[in-house]
Amino acid sequence: MAAVSSYGEVLEFASDALQDNDDIVMTAVTNDPYALEFASDRLKNNEDIVMAAVQQDGLTLEFANDRFKDDKDIVMAAVKCYVFAIRFASDGLKNNEDIVMAAVQQNGLALQYASLEVRGNERVVLAAVSANKEAFRFAGQRLKNDKHFMLEALSVCDSALDFIGAPLMDNEIIMLLKIKKKANAFFFVTDRLRNSESFVAAAVATNGMTLEYVAPQFRGNRDIVHAAVTNNGLALQWATVRLKMDAGIVHAAVSNNGMALQWASDGLKHNHGIVAAAINQNAGAAEFSRLEMDVDQLREIMRDAEFVDHGMV
Repeated sequence: MAAVSSYGEVLEFASDALQDNDDIVMTAVTNDPYALEFASDRLKNNEDIVMAAVQQDGLTLEFANDRFKDDKDIVMAAVKCYVFAIRFASDGLKNNEDIVMAAVQQNGLALQYASLEVRGNERVVLAAVSANKEAFRFAGQRLKNDKHFMLEALSVCDSALDFIGAPLMDNEIIMLLKIKKKANAFFFVTDRLRNSESFVAAAVATNGMTLEYVAPQFRGNRDIVHAAVTNNGLALQWATVRLKMDAGIVHAAVSNNGMALQWASDGLKHNHGIVAAAINQNAGAAEFSRLEMDVDQLREIMRDAEFVDHGMV
């Protein structure tokens, strides 16, 4: 008794009789919950001993008699102690909303151990992704295909966009949200949306760099390119050669990001107004100018562009 009082793990080396002694095993488990592994089968079936173990370390549920893995009180105690103890719960309790909710509210990744049915429970999944956004990968496919649920999920977890189901690739609202986050999401839209001028226009207005991924005919569409460079001037690099010669397009681009001047036509790199707008937005754009300027001329352009000189030239 003295030994297990100080070192519960020594129960492993005790005789069968001692491993079947209620008082000794309880003392051992109180000192070290993992001593439960070495208790007799009879005592692994003792509710008080098992409860004493799982309340200290939920993972000791692994060593309990199977009937306790299907006991809601025991499993709830284990999960509250250590969330991932849920993996040792019975299939029945992995399908229990209360048990799974208790787990995912602590760590959403516990959703991976829930039954398929519970992974399709909107309330449980929202709780899981609120606790850990990566939990959405374990949500049921039905929810990933549900527009209304996805929009609700996005209010608590923007990473839900990474897991949308194929049917939603044709949903304009969902895909625009995805494109806003990552321009290359345009790769995944359906052919219907990919060939829709109105959708492409909305996509580049949401994230200008989407212009890289649209069909060639849209890169030559002035309205679409203007929308793209107004959102992100660097999208100018994906415009057609003709539109890189368009003063209105290039001015909109450099006004948004002066460094877009590097993709303007050589003729517009000689344009005083374009260069002034670019330098006004970003002094570093001066390196892309084709104007032959001395320091005084550069200062004049900066003044014309209402650029405040702080001794940079």
